[in-house]
Amino acid sequence: MASCEVLFGSLSDMESLPEQGSDWSVVRVATLNGRRVIVKEQTKEPGRLEREWAVINGGFPSVVEGIGIAKDGDRRLLVMEEALPLPRQVSQEKAQEFANDLMIVARRLYLAGHTWVARPKHVGIGTDGRIRIFDFNDDDVRRDVFLPEDEFLGLNVRRLIDDLCVGWGYDGKLVAQGAFDHLVEDEYRELVNVHQPICFSQYGHFMRRDLDTKKVAPANRKCKDRLGMMLPFLGKGAGRTHLDIGCGVGWFVFQLEREGFVSSGVEYDREKVEFSKMLAGWYKHPVEFETASVDLDYAQSMPEYDVITALSVLHWCLYDSPSGSGQYSVGMGMDKFIQFFRLLCEKARQAMVFEIPVHAMRKLGASNAKELGVFAVRHGGFRRAQVIGTSIDAKRPLIGCTK
Repeated sequence: MASCEVLFGSLSDMESLPEQGSDWSVVRVATLNGRRVIVKEQTKEPGRLEREWAVINGGFPSVVEGIGIAKDGDRRLLVMEEALPLPRQVSQEKAQEFANDLMIVARRLYLAGHTWVARPKHVGIGTDGRIRIFDFNDDDVRRDVFLPEDEFLGLNVRRLIDDLCVGWGYDGKLVAQGAFDHLVEDEYRELVNVHQPICFSQYGHFMRRDLDTKKVAPANRKCKDRLGMMLPFLGKGAGRTHLDIGCGVGWFVFQLEREGFVSSGVEYDREKVEFSKMLAGWYKHPVEFETASVDLDYAQSMPEYDVITALSVLHWCLYDSPSGSGQYSVGMGMDKFIQFFRLLCEKARQAMVFEIPVHAMRKLGASNAKELGVFAVRHGGFRRAQVIGTSIDAKRPLIGCTK
């Protein structure tokens, strides 16, 4: 966004804020057209001013409003709305509101690749009584997973919330957990084309936005029925490796990790992967998630796993996804799909479980579930394939295959 020029001469009553700034910047308050504003000058790397301006005008919630850039000879100063000091005391309800806002803005900045150092001096109150955060002149940092307790550069939102709450006389850990729960609900609701519930029981009632109606509604996949069919077939995890293809928000990845598998997932939708990583990081589950399109090249280069699951996903490799479906697949055609299926099955050392809808079964020349198992044996190199159940919600057969 292009910056708006502020006439330096229109800034008056300028006073230093010694508690703000650093060796890299000087922060002052001033008056602009009768309004109190913050004026910030980068003293060592002036180029950082443009990065900070981009963050301030990036449409992020709870970020101070950018007013413009003032020039005084070679000096360039960032002008933004004044953030008032935090109150000495707030109600517990207000403390939770502040924490919710802090958690969400830190997450939004992370997803956009920006860094905000979560320190009390970088938090204030806007004229509307809501949280405002400022000071975004640090180098952009891209972490592999959003961790609000990250010690790197002091990016510790959880600790910040805890410190603020201690001063107000509240349980900071409880408030931080409430803020994370609020973030999970908010982000899950806005994910596109979500069928799975969140696997953590405290979030099982959360709603997601239905792709067709655009209304919030419960997840349309039960998932527990499929798990109940798979576990007797797969047996105990006992440290065996597992990959879930098209893992969505990670329901089966987390569940099989709980059953003793070294579990991971791959999903083409980066937002779902980031969401799953966030849950894994907060609750410290040793699972991995990868953003990738599972195609012929992926199947050729992927490592082997003891167990592979592919639930209601392989048919998107067979033909193009319909317009408006929320899927982003380009069909391979029958010959390449068979090659892809064979390569994928080769990477399953012990077993594979998959399901596809009836219309895709017919495309593969299978008129029923038993014939789909025959297809898996013929083209996947399995010793045996059997129907281990039928999903309650989609009425799709689950095919369990063993080497």
